[in-house]
Amino acid sequence: GRPERFEARGRDDRRSGRPDRRDAADGVRFQINWGARDGADPRRILAHVCRRGDIDGKMVGAIDVHAGKTTFTVAVAVAAEFERRARRPDRRDPGLTISRDRPGSR
Repeated sequence: GRPERFEARGRDDRRSGRPDRRDAADGVRFQINWGARDGADPRRILAHVCRRGDIDGKMVGAIDVHAGKTTFTVAVAVAAEFERRARRPDRRDPGLTISRDRPGSR
């Protein structure tokens, strides 16, 4: 079936100079090895991603839940730091890994 799609919502922070949701829309694409068949849904993915990478939900763009994995975008401004933090093993969910998405790896 078609992946479930979710667009994170956030207020416009352009005036503050901080990245906002629009920056995340064409950000860096990541994947996590947690998909619909394992109970993933956009809200759970968003919570996990924010906790793992220590980022605000406004920094996460589209979340596409597939059967065996989920892909999502992170704002370019925070992507490098997010990747560094998310690469560390997670004590709460040690089996979940986050990495940059490779195009064509569906």
